[in-house]
Amino acid sequence: MKKINFITILILLILLGIIAIVLFFLVKNNPNVENNSEYGEIALLDDSSLFFTVSLNINKICDYVNNDQSEELYSILDENYLKNNSLTTSNVIEKFYEKYNGTSFSATEIYVVSNDKNYKFFVKGNLKVEIMDEPADIIAEDYFILNYDIEESIFSISPITKDLYLNYIKSKDFEFNNLTKNEYNKVDYVNITDENLAAMYFNDFISILFNDTESAYKKLSDSTKEMYFNTYEDFLKYLEDNLEYLENLKYVKYSVKNSIIHYIDNYDNKYSFIINKIMDYQVVFYKSEDVKDNQEE
Repeated sequence: MKKINFITILILLILLGIIAIVLFFLVKNNPNVENNSEYGEIALLDDSSLFFTVSLNINKICDYVNNDQSEELYSILDENYLKNNSLTTSNVIEKFYEKYNGTSFSATEIYVVSNDKNYKFFVKGNLKVEIMDEPADIIAEDYFILNYDIEESIFSISPITKDLYLNYIKSKDFEFNNLTKNEYNKVDYVNITDENLAAMYFNDFISILFNDTESAYKKLSDSTKEMYFNTYEDFLKYLEDNLEYLENLKYVKYSVKNSIIHYIDNYDNKYSFIINKIMDYQVVFYKSEDVKDNQEE
C-alpha cells in the first residue's frame, strides 16, 4: 500500500509539474493571460474623473511652454521620446515653442489599456488659443500617449501623430515600461463636479460653434433641426445674423440629471445637452419665445 501511494503521489507531482510548465509558457507568450488589470483590453475611457485628469496633466505641456519652464517640461516627457528626439533641458522649450506657445489643450477622446499598475492612455484633443471674453479658437487637433503608474501616481507623456494614434487604438499588443519618479511628474487629479461638467460641455459647444460649424450642426438634435434649422445653410444664416449675440452668449442657470445637462442662457434660451459618452453629446435647443409659449400652455 505504501508503495502504491508513493507511485500515485509521484505521478501526481509529475502531472502538476507539466501543467505548471505549460501555464508558464502560455502566460509568457500571451500577454493578455497575465493582464488581469482593470483595462486588460483597449477600451474607450468612460470614467469622467480619469478622463479630465488625463486631459489636465497633458495640458501641463502648454503651461510649461507658456511659462518657459524647461526643467518641468523635460521631466514630464517620456524617457524614450526624449532620447529619440535628442532633447535636453536646454532645447526642450525650443522644440515645443512654435506649436504650444499661447495655447491650452483639452481632450475630446481617450482610449485606455492597462497591465497591473501601469496604464496607457491614447489621447485625442484640441489645441486652443484663449482670448479674453471671446470663444476659444481651435488651432489644431493633437495626439498623445500618457503613461500612468497608478501605485506611484506618476506619469509621462509622448506626443504622437494622428496615424500612430489610429494604429494604437486598433492594436492588441502593448509595451508597458516602468516610470521613474521625479520632482515634477506627480499626477494632479480632477474631482469632477456638476459645475465643472456644465462649464466644460457648454464651453466646448460654443468653441465648436465658432470653429467647426459642420460639427456643431451635427450635434443638434433632430427636433432642433426640424424646428429651426431644416438645412445646414439655415444654420449658417442664423449664425451670421446673430454673430454679436452669440459672441456674448453664456449660461446663467444649469442643472444636471441622468446624463442630461439643462441650461438657460443670458437671453432666456433653453438647452438640454444629452451626454452619450464623455465629450460626445447632442444638443436640444429652444428659443426664448418658444420656452415662454410652452410655459404659458
